[in-house]
Amino acid sequence: CWLSRPYPGAGCRSGTFLAQIELPFPVGRYATTRYSLMKANPHTGRMHQIRRHFAHLSHPLVGDTIYGDGAHNRFFREKYEMRQLLLRAHSLEFMNPMSGGPMKIQAHWRGDWHRIFDLFGVCPFSQATDSNATVGNV
Repeated sequence: CWLSRPYPGAGCRSGTFLAQIELPFPVGRYATTRYSLMKANPHTGRMHQIRRHFAHLSHPLVGDTIYGDGAHNRFFREKYEMRQLLLRAHSLEFMNPMSGGPMKIQAHWRGDWHRIFDLFGVCPFSQATDSNATVGNV
């Protein structure tokens, strides 16, 4: 889903637009296919929160075999060799239960994600990277 402003209907405090592409490949009934790359900041860590909310809004995440769209998942597997759910927590922040102070865990982007960033023509490293990145069908 493409979001450029807070979007409470997605179950997130905010959603930020990173990039959008339209590919000249038919997936389903349309001649072209549009995808979005965004970052989301969920309210809680509820299981499947981001996946369920975006699916409910008819913007399923690519690679989601439970709530997603099989045709788009297949397209990304065949065309881009992407076989996983395209949702990733780049960082997690919480209060340390032992010290009571804030704790932040940050992960590195793997090679598969670099291919997605190249596809979208965006480098989120130049933006705030303490987010969750998702790729969904528009």
